[in-house]
Amino acid sequence: MRTFQADKLFARSLTLIAMFLFLGNSLFAQLYRLEKVSVIDTEGLYVFEQEGRVFTGIKNTYLQTTDSYATSNLTGSEPYVWTLEQKSGGFYMKNMSEEANPSDRIYMQSIRSSAELSYSRKTDASVWTFTPQTDGTFLIQVPDNSNRFLGLADNNVSYHTYAMSQLEYYEHAISAYRLVLEKTKGDVNTDGTVDISDVTSMIDIILGLSVEDDNYLATADLTDDGVVDISDVTALIDVILGKKQ
Repeated sequence: MRTFQADKLFARSLTLIAMFLFLGNSLFAQLYRLEKVSVIDTEGLYVFEQEGRVFTGIKNTYLQTTDSYATSNLTGSEPYVWTLEQKSGGFYMKNMSEEANPSDRIYMQSIRSSAELSYSRKTDASVWTFTPQTDGTFLIQVPDNSNRFLGLADNNVSYHTYAMSQLEYYEHAISAYRLVLEKTKGDVNTDGTVDISDVTSMIDIILGLSVEDDNYLATADLTDDGVVDISDVTALIDVILGKKQ
């Protein structure tokens, strides 16, 4: 026999489905946090930092930095977020800074036999390598330009590339942080959005149809009572319908 609570949940689920058919099925943008890495071997979104300043865009042949940046709730579109694209022997470095104009010139290029940097198309972009150091930082080099390295310029706020013979004269220990998805209450399937698919995933957990990992309570236990049950489904529907924040 169906209970009143089950009937109520069924009715609310139908309302939710109708809403998604009308408005679409994604309510929240993906948000990221920074996680420090000691090895860079995969593509993805990264932030590069040294002594409290992070890389931003290229301007006047210098790689600029800023001390104003966030470590959580990132969207991935911030001007200090870089995309690494794997290439044989290293990575292309792509930045969506407003300084990258026109829009196809978004890759960092090391000007041959020069300390200068510029934006270029992918066909002309430099390939960069990230060599781990014993202190957990990286030496960033460009092999196709005599292995020049990124070093802090004399103004202490921007970077050029320098010959390896000058390694001891320029600060070059760069920390790298990868953007990883935040664990958000309600994002049960951890795809970065809270939508109807999370209701399905939560019901699967309750019915024992999906494997529960050690961290599922962090996203599925909306009522914070230590269990995932029908009350959490109701709470999740309320969140999606905008009744709770």
